[in-house]
Amino acid sequence: MRKNGIHPYTYKDDDYTIHYHKGGKGPVLLFIHGFALDAMMNWVDQMILFSPHYTVIAPDLLWFGKSHSHKTPELKSQREAIERLLISLNIDKIHVIGQSYGGFVAVDLALKNPGLIDKLCIANSPGTTFDEKTFNPILQQLQINTISDLFVMKSPLDIRRLLHITSFKKPYFPEFILKQLHELFFSKHHAEWANMLDTMPGEKNKIESLAPLKTCRIMVLWGEEDILFVKSEGEKFARLISCPFVSLPKAGHASQLDEPTAFNKAMKGFFLEN
Repeated sequence: MRKNGIHPYTYKDDDYTIHYHKGGKGPVLLFIHGFALDAMMNWVDQMILFSPHYTVIAPDLLWFGKSHSHKTPELKSQREAIERLLISLNIDKIHVIGQSYGGFVAVDLALKNPGLIDKLCIANSPGTTFDEKTFNPILQQLQINTISDLFVMKSPLDIRRLLHITSFKKPYFPEFILKQLHELFFSKHHAEWANMLDTMPGEKNKIESLAPLKTCRIMVLWGEEDILFVKSEGEKFARLISCPFVSLPKAGHASQLDEPTAFNKAMKGFFLEN
């Protein structure tokens, strides 16, 4: 990252501590990561790829990586933290990619700030139309009650279970690596993560209109083999907002990790060529 001019920074105020990476040149491309790890682990390759063309910024979402807050752990707090960061950097126009949970944050950012976002790529995130019932087969298969039981990883072996659900290629890590990953990324903020997930279904009821999304150019990008958010949910959202839908074969929920070449090609086609 540093060899490519991308460096870590921290923004602090009375409400938020936001760790983020920033570098490159040109218009701003904001990367919003999903519900695991941190910004660098999710987006390192894409930040390097786009830094010759964009000022790339990737914050750790609150309660991930090195970002935290005393605010209520919910979507609103994530969106307000990003708004605060952008104001501190004097940024009033951006392009955005949000993956999984980061897609929900990106959509909320667009809805609450009409005109802020020029291009918006939503990856494996069903926006405002998702049906929680699509989770039922996975919950039954894993014999768990809620989606937070899947994503709030209380033990190293829970990481392996999540990888098998979110990745089409199902990478294998030995247990000692899983223990290291758990200590670094998944051993804290369990209560905050659970609240963020448990309150997500109610977010749909807060949306008054999707009209602000019409101020953005949007692409929905999806891993065809996603069994967490199934492909039909992404297609449904794309139809609702009348935007292109791009499907990536042999990719699961974490499509940027399963098929990075195809994922990056789709991103380049949207952010560099359109």
